[in-house]
Amino acid sequence: MNSPESPKKSPKTGSGNLAASDSSRSLEYAIRDPESAIFDSSAARDADKFGFCGSLAVCLSVLLPVTALGAGLWSEMGCGFECYDFLQTKSGHVMITSGSALGILLVLYLLDFFAPPHLPGCFLVLWAEDPGIGKFLLGVAVLGLLTSCYFSARFFPSAPLLITIFLSPVLLMAVRQVTKPQNRFAIHEHLRSGSGLGSPRGSPRSGGPSLEDRLALLKALTGEEQEQRRFFKAATLAFFICGLLAIGAWMPWAMLREVQFESSLDAIGRELFFVRWAAPLVVGASNFIFASFTGLRVALDKSYANTNNTRADILVSSRSSMNRELMDHRIAILKSQLVSTESPESIVEKSRDRAQKYLVQHTAHMRQLSNIVKTVGCCFIALIGALWIAFQFTAADGHIADMIQCFLAAFFLTFVGFIFFSFRRIWEAMSDWLKDLPLWKSAAGIAEADWAKSGVLCFSLPFLPLWLLLSCTNQAVRHCRGLVNADRDSEIKGNSRMQCLTERVSDAILAAGSWDWIRVLSWGYIMALVMMLYKVIPLFLNVLLASMNSMV
Repeated sequence: MNSPESPKKSPKTGSGNLAASDSSRSLEYAIRDPESAIFDSSAARDADKFGFCGSLAVCLSVLLPVTALGAGLWSEMGCGFECYDFLQTKSGHVMITSGSALGILLVLYLLDFFAPPHLPGCFLVLWAEDPGIGKFLLGVAVLGLLTSCYFSARFFPSAPLLITIFLSPVLLMAVRQVTKPQNRFAIHEHLRSGSGLGSPRGSPRSGGPSLEDRLALLKALTGEEQEQRRFFKAATLAFFICGLLAIGAWMPWAMLREVQFESSLDAIGRELFFVRWAAPLVVGASNFIFASFTGLRVALDKSYANTNNTRADILVSSRSSMNRELMDHRIAILKSQLVSTESPESIVEKSRDRAQKYLVQHTAHMRQLSNIVKTVGCCFIALIGALWIAFQFTAADGHIADMIQCFLAAFFLTFVGFIFFSFRRIWEAMSDWLKDLPLWKSAAGIAEADWAKSGVLCFSLPFLPLWLLLSCTNQAVRHCRGLVNADRDSEIKGNSRMQCLTERVSDAILAAGSWDWIRVLSWGYIMALVMMLYKVIPLFLNVLLASMNSMV
């Protein structure tokens, strides 16, 4: 009995030549296609840690507790009244928690934790072998700031609910950074540090990357894209499930319980009661919005994958004669099975035509994604501005109005952060696009104008003593740690007032010394006069209107 893999003999050929010919023809078309299974094999992709079900379980384990806390702690359905009453009675703890957090941040700044000048290219480290002490202190400071925001519920009643809701995407991205597979692009770094992807054909003589390295890199890229796609699909489904659970638990409770506003409550009290009553609805709607963000990433995954510059370098690098090398490799593998009816030159030409088509598609996808991101961002900005103007005329002092404006601003910041982490290539392309805009260049030119320098000076002058004190203290700490550059000290030895300041501050002072101070101070007097008139004119206008009203 013939095995399933053995070719079935034809009565006409007697040896299965027709089947072999069809197989050879399909292989022939496969090796000519830069996007074929030979070039981009899913069988060689590295498997991620969890798969889709595991990623969904991880996302739900993060989002479900946060959703439950948001719907239970700050709503009338749970213990919202007791929690708000506790936070409002403990409002004095705001100074303790915020002061402690700011003190830790000040110590980290004085120790050059954020961007140590003695460790170029390193960030968030106290010293070269820091095991994580600085990051732990930074986490404690962030926790202190969040705690102070919770204790500020007396002044901003929507702050606890707002912070709890937006902990979901923050914690999810933090867990993602911890649980995502290890970096699979060591080969990419090797190629970049060597001759690069645009180097000539790899060989021991040229030192460039070989074809096997290029194919391995492409397979790793494809595997990473699949893993990211699974994660964002799982995150979208997890956000959607959490939103359904929050609203599904709230709707029966809201329908069975009639909303009764106490007659003793004033307008502000009724607004706070309504915020607590609708808190689960707000939590569910927020999860749906977060699901739309991650769903956008899933919907645009194919277009975003086509914007990978590394993949484009591999596919369309004509300088490295990649296409010819790829054809040689494919033909060598299938030489015993394939008799090509076309010359290698014609095959290479067709492959280059397809590579050029791929490059055009790469540019088109980048432009399409940039337009989508810019449109959504502009819609957020327009909506925030329109609602801010509307609430200024209708409910300027209402807590509901403040909550809606804060939520819109937080959603906008979340969207910006989501674009930065999930569409990194789009972020970089839009940054280059923004720098090339004439408006951006005009703004950069305005920064050199005398009136702009005067404006910066007027608004920063009250903070100038604190800025100089921090710089002086930071320089003293560096002297104690032995981190001060001796060459720089010898250069500025004749200027005693610059030795006690850090290099960045001293450079800024030296740059300010070259300003045309007569024109800068003249503009400063004009701006001061304008600010004074802005404060005084409304007072005189009220007096004038009152006198006119008394005359009538």
